[in-house]
Amino acid sequence: MTHKKFAHIYDEFMNFVDYKSWYKFLKSFFKNKKLKVLDLGCGTGTLASMFSKDGHSVTAVDISDDMIEIAKNKYSELDIEFLKGDITKDTFGEEYDLIMCNFDTVNYFENLKEFQFFLKNAHKSLKKDGFFIFDIVEEGIFEEIFLNDLFIDETDKYLCIMRHEKYKKFKHLVEMTIFVKENENLYRKYTETHKKIIYDTELILDNLKNEGFILYDTARNSEYGESRLFLVCKK
Repeated sequence: MTHKKFAHIYDEFMNFVDYKSWYKFLKSFFKNKKLKVLDLGCGTGTLASMFSKDGHSVTAVDISDDMIEIAKNKYSELDIEFLKGDITKDTFGEEYDLIMCNFDTVNYFENLKEFQFFLKNAHKSLKKDGFFIFDIVEEGIFEEIFLNDLFIDETDKYLCIMRHEKYKKFKHLVEMTIFVKENENLYRKYTETHKKIIYDTELILDNLKNEGFILYDTARNSEYGESRLFLVCKK
């Protein structure tokens, strides 16, 4: 799944996220050391930039050309390597202290095979005793976000209408209709369809174990919904 026009309203859409506390959580597993960080599904690069500003070496990857272009423009003064890549197919040969994949990117994978490749690639790219941290959403997230399968977000710059449909067991569609304000008299309409898979937690844990990861910790944060689970893994 590639964010297209949504990439251009992404930062405002994600304005509710307390990035500082999210960053603090990710950093809490490390003592004072300079890290080599791989951010998979980096979006417009906000978390990657926070690591970079603290002196860490950062490589950030996203499948969306638009996301990468926006990230490069936002943080051109920082020494971040922004790459376009498909984290369900591409490999990243170096070894990292931290590999992170945030904001339920994993739920956008289309099948278990893609998830298993993602785990295998992360394990190969992680240093011994390094941390692999990602989050997933569970079935309840749709009840938390959508009222009667609808969610509407309106700002001075856009109107976004999201319609949710569960079309198979564990599989969900989110259809987005976005009206972007171009001037006082014109809103331009765009549509995107996003697919999400809700993976069984035990299945995820089994695959982590099979790939050689140690489950170090799990966490929830009610600020981001009770149905969001953080998994902290070590090699």
